[in-house]
Amino acid sequence: MEEIINDKEDYDLLNTLERRKSILYREIQYLDNEYFIDNINVEDFNSSRAELVSEVSKIIDQINLQSSKQDI
Repeated sequence: MEEIINDKEDYDLLNTLERRKSILYREIQYLDNEYFIDNINVEDFNSSRAELVSEVSKIIDQINLQSSKQDI
């Protein structure tokens, strides 16, 4: 029973991470579009984009770790 609960928790965590990754990708796309049409200055664009990319990178690392944990 313990293994089933852990599997569900792992599955829920993986789904949450995947959803967060998708949201961040959309935010990056929106930011890129705002910059392209000159609604945001270059300094704000660069700092905001760097923060979003950094967060996505951390999420992807967590997804990979979680996925490899499930493969064991």
